[in-house]
Amino acid sequence: MKKIIVFFLLLYASFTACNNTSNQNNSKLDSTSTEKKIVDVPVTTSVKIISPEALQLIDSTAVVQELGKGFMWSEGPVWVESLNALLFSDVPANKMYKWTEKDGISLFLTPSGFTDTSKVKKGEGSNGLVLDSEGDLVLCQHGDRRIAALKSGLQNPKPTYITLADKYNGKRFNSPNDLVIKSNGEIYFTDPPFGIKDQKDKELKINGVFKVNQNGEVSLLVDTIEMPNGLAFSPDEKTMYIGNCTDKKAIWYSYQVDAKNNLTKPAVFFNETSFLKDGPGLPDGIKVHKNGTVFATGPGGVFILSPKGKLIGKICTSKSTANLAFDKEYKYLYLTTTDRLLRVKLK
Repeated sequence: MKKIIVFFLLLYASFTACNNTSNQNNSKLDSTSTEKKIVDVPVTTSVKIISPEALQLIDSTAVVQELGKGFMWSEGPVWVESLNALLFSDVPANKMYKWTEKDGISLFLTPSGFTDTSKVKKGEGSNGLVLDSEGDLVLCQHGDRRIAALKSGLQNPKPTYITLADKYNGKRFNSPNDLVIKSNGEIYFTDPPFGIKDQKDKELKINGVFKVNQNGEVSLLVDTIEMPNGLAFSPDEKTMYIGNCTDKKAIWYSYQVDAKNNLTKPAVFFNETSFLKDGPGLPDGIKVHKNGTVFATGPGGVFILSPKGKLIGKICTSKSTANLAFDKEYKYLYLTTTDRLLRVKLK
């Protein structure tokens, strides 16, 4: 009987560790200031190892660092090697920030996604960010409802943009949310309506997953996911993962990429619906490690999944985690978590 009690006490401790709120840094980031201080979040309640497979990438004692806080909704992180920096969006604030090891956080670009300054209070900024093969920044812009490229370049950024796609069949997109670029240059992106202030302005009847080819032609790939959000390719680009950002079907789907680069054979990759009790968060952002391991946001933090969809670990956060990004060497995983930017050391 004593053995049974001890077992359940250990099981309860393991469960609550992933739901405990991490210690918070009392200092708050001003939107125009530089925050250099890094505060360690307690490691004993931050990483949960479920299968030994996860230990190939992360230790149970891995340090989770708080790099900054005070954002409205941090999103869309991308590592930029040429700047030795991480760029990320603060969507409602219509701003983009830069973080470096040396200088901490500073304002990088504004406006980042809604460029009509006469109506800027009604719009939203950039969301997902990615670099193309030339190292240029490509953005999902909520307010302007388009996929755009930063015209000025990254070294001396100015809020001037080139439209890459803003319509499908003559109708404006909802609010492009996240994107990924295939090695052949094609842009894949999701288009839920989260960025539309007034749903009467919604022109498309669907919330789709689209592709922009090298000629700028837009094609609809998927229209059966209620709220498509994060998406990512497997390392061989033969599989694409797409999240459904709802609490009714909090599911990550997998699709096979056919010879014409269309998405086929949809399947449930991992269902997070039963984990909703674990804390805030939904299928939102996703990144795939070079070895094929999937890091996907969801209730309570970030799920670490094998290429076959097996849950092998979890990075626990105290708030909804929107998105994530690796650095070039896969030494760190950066997390945009509601009002915070976090970093987790990997192996």
